[in-house]
Amino acid sequence: MSKLQSQTASQADLTALYQSHGDKIRRYLAKLAGVSAADDLLQAVFLKASAGLAEFRFQSSLATWIFRIATNAAMDSLRERSSAKSFFAEKVDGADPEPGPDFASMSAEDELIRRQMGDCIKEFIDALPHAYRLVIILADLEGFTPAEIAEVLGVNLDTAKIRLHRARVRLRKELSRGCRLYHDGKSGFS
Repeated sequence: MSKLQSQTASQADLTALYQSHGDKIRRYLAKLAGVSAADDLLQAVFLKASAGLAEFRFQSSLATWIFRIATNAAMDSLRERSSAKSFFAEKVDGADPEPGPDFASMSAEDELIRRQMGDCIKEFIDALPHAYRLVIILADLEGFTPAEIAEVLGVNLDTAKIRLHRARVRLRKELSRGCRLYHDGKSGFS
């Protein structure tokens, strides 16, 4: 394969990688480093991915590899911005979280309650220690398994599981003291 053919194949791979993971990575970066930094970091992540894609050995999934790059980029950015006070930024592009099946028919009061609960929960996640924030975001907001979290963070599986357990216990404890959570008639949150 010529150098030009190899470069074209690599660009096609990067385009496919961006199309399948770009939006998720941008939301993740916004949660870690803030909406204002997300686009610049996204570009840096995919530039780094482009440089490393040819050497990627598929020892992990592409998703965990690109999320690890994103995590490192966000952490580097936050270290540089020592005045950063919030890892859990405002909603991405002002959009609400993806609604569940019953949200479309919510009354205005139910919608207000849902927003207030979401804001309260975000405040408590934001107040968690850094290591706990990361695992909560990866597991509960991005849907990663403990094994994938271990790969993204570069820790062993037991460490990832312990951090996730401790983060959830601490968050639950803090939420019970500081947030009033409303339940609907089906044992779910309003």
